This record gives sequence, C-alpha cells and structure tokens, in this order.
Amino acid sequence: MNRHRIAAAALALAMALAAGAPVLENIALSGVSITASAADEKPSWDPKEYYQEGIFSFQYVQSGYVQIISLDDDTVEDVVVPTEITDAETGLTFEVRTIYARAFEGKSNVKSVTLPTTVTKIGASAFANCEGLETITGLDNVTIINEKAFFMCTSLQGISLPQTLTNIGAKAF
Repeated sequence: MNRHRIAAAALALAMALAAGAPVLENIALSGVSITASAADEKPSWDPKEYYQEGIFSFQYVQSGYVQIISLDDDTVEDVVVPTEITDAETGLTFEVRTIYARAFEGKSNVKSVTLPTTVTKIGASAFANCEGLETITGLDNVTIINEKAFFMCTSLQGISLPQTLTNIGAKAF
C-alpha cells in the first residue's frame, strides 16, 4: 500500500512538472520526503565549459558537483584542493568530487597535495610525472584511483590507501 502512495505522489509530481504547474518545495508522505525545485533554481553552467576559481580550472558535472580539470599555477608547492567551489557569477556552490585526468600532470613544482574528504575519484594520470610530489593526504573517501594516477611520482614518500578504495588502475603508482 505504501509503495502505491509513493508511486502516485511521484506520478503526480511528474505530471505537475510536465504541465508547468507550480512546484511544491517539499512533499511529505508517510515518512517519505520528496523534494523538488523550480527549473530556474537549476545550475545554468554549461557542463562542456571550463571555469576558473583561484589556481584551479574546473568543470561542472550534471550530477551536481565539480571536477578539478587543472592546476593553473606553476609556482605553487603546497596545494590544498577546496571542498567546494562557488561560482562568483551565479552564487551556486558545488562539492569537488573528482580530480580529472591529467589535472596535475607534470607539475614538478608541487610537493604536497591535500584533498578534501569530498573527493571520491582520481582520474587517469591525474598526478603523473609530478616528480616533486612527496605527500598526498585526504584520500579517506576515494573509491577509484585510475590508471597511472601517480605514475612517475618519484619523490612520493608513501601513501595510505583508504578502505573505501574499490578500483585501482594499472600502473597507478
């Protein structure tokens, strides 16, 4: 019976959205909460565009987070990746969850990287050839380390792999 009520509420919500009817902010049904937001509250960022914030370029992902695309400062030695990035133009804030493929590749000036606990994925060759990289911390919630993520990081002194890690690519270290 409870499934039917949930299905009926979801169908009613979908029909209201499709018909352009006003959207309720919060619908409660027997302990089940369904939250909807108006179309104008959705991010207006283009997922194919790159944006810059401080020393990083990033990309909005349609799932509602951002990924660091590149480190744009060739002089910084100690990098702290932010937990979230706020777009100055729209005021929208999104978690940083991914270090994209080749984001730090070849940045020999980087000696240490601190990742936020929001990061769950490290892309292919993300830190490859960072010959000066000695330490990386904050891998606590990382589930995926792709191939060659830390390849040729000859100064890396050690790394603690988290228990959350489910996939590790070939030649990751």
